[in-house]
Amino acid sequence: MRRFSLSLSLSLSLSLSLSLSLGCSDRSLTAPHPVPAFTPRLPALLGREPITLDEEFAEVATEIPGFGGLYLEGDTVVVVTTDHGDDDFAAGVFFSRHRGELRHGAALPRRNVRARFAFNELFAVRETLSRSRLPREVTSLDIDERRNRVVVGTSAQDRAWLAAWTASLRVDSAMVVAEYDIPPARLSVLTDAQRPVVAGLGIWFLGSSGQYKGCSIGWNAYRDVGGVPDSSVRYFVTASHCSPSEAFAQLEVTAMYQGVPGFPPDSIGEEVTDPPGFTGGSCPAGWRCRYSDAQLVRYAAPVLWRRGGLAQGPAAPSGGGAEYWFYSMATTMASPFGYFWAVGAATGTLGGGSLIATCFDRPASPSSDVWLKCQYRLNLPAFGGDSGGPIYQNEQWSGLTVVPIGLRWAGDQVNGGRSDYSSITGIVTDLGPLTLRSTCSFICFGTYY
Repeated sequence: MRRFSLSLSLSLSLSLSLSLSLGCSDRSLTAPHPVPAFTPRLPALLGREPITLDEEFAEVATEIPGFGGLYLEGDTVVVVTTDHGDDDFAAGVFFSRHRGELRHGAALPRRNVRARFAFNELFAVRETLSRSRLPREVTSLDIDERRNRVVVGTSAQDRAWLAAWTASLRVDSAMVVAEYDIPPARLSVLTDAQRPVVAGLGIWFLGSSGQYKGCSIGWNAYRDVGGVPDSSVRYFVTASHCSPSEAFAQLEVTAMYQGVPGFPPDSIGEEVTDPPGFTGGSCPAGWRCRYSDAQLVRYAAPVLWRRGGLAQGPAAPSGGGAEYWFYSMATTMASPFGYFWAVGAATGTLGGGSLIATCFDRPASPSSDVWLKCQYRLNLPAFGGDSGGPIYQNEQWSGLTVVPIGLRWAGDQVNGGRSDYSSITGIVTDLGPLTLRSTCSFICFGTYY
């Protein structure tokens, strides 16, 4: 399977926090449509495989004029088109390419809403803004399918700078709206040591000024070499900013521990991969860009782990509770139709969350020069120490297997809680191909691997 076939693992529930409809006229609800045969892509827009959901939508809109994207409303897929768009054909092409990942969405009823702009038009505007020198007032960039506009997040009350900025770039101001936005903060408590090590448990490291800092273990993994998992070295993924300086996209060879700070440290591994990111192209001027806040940590040789293990229960940081197992790997991701769950060292297990924003771009932190592309947001609360923890969905019809969705790296308790996360797509784009799945098709009793 091609490397970037993961890009729609988190797809269609787009920008759910925003509900203005712009007075678009709705067509009547239609029944589910059969999915057509696979439709090959035309490299008309990018000249390469799409990495992000927005790139995927823009490619479809280039091939099928008038396509404005998709989003989920209840149990219905809403297809956005202009007056010249063929909503059913566009949706059919989209689902045909990703029927494995989006099997639930393809089976749902659809309805159409009319909008003013096609997605490739909005994508071009967002790219123009992104490639410019961003004003200091900008906190995020997003294409909102519900509002059919490019949304510029800002913490500034005065919006005069926005008109001046868009005018200087010759961008149609009708395609851009500003929204007051204060992004969630990074989540950098500590926990008892536990073996075997599973996703969601707590870790700690020594900060640059000598203080202890805590995060959470993300997914256990092997690296893929030539399409085959290399089982000779074991790794786990956690947040990039879980490092002494809390810098993003900077390799610091951070030593990771479990146990209680001040007592004999229980070493579990060392940071080995945290790429600096890329510049140019779609990256804003003066920034470095990444698709994830993620680093790869190599386990110390004697540490007992469980690839496929996931801590569960209200006391997950202390090691109690049951464990779930997952066997789906990143290339067979569940679609975003349903609820999301998160595990972290501070909050334990929280579930029932849904997507409230998808594929938005934002700075890694107010002081960072790293611009994170295509991030996602859930309506789940998060606290300090949850950074690096896994985001997942339960496999349909099973309470014992889960599907990895991403890695949490920011959050707060605003309006019931927000959690920002990087998708599995973004993680493997930055860190390289990984195998996350369990070798078992169900529970592995008494087997550590």
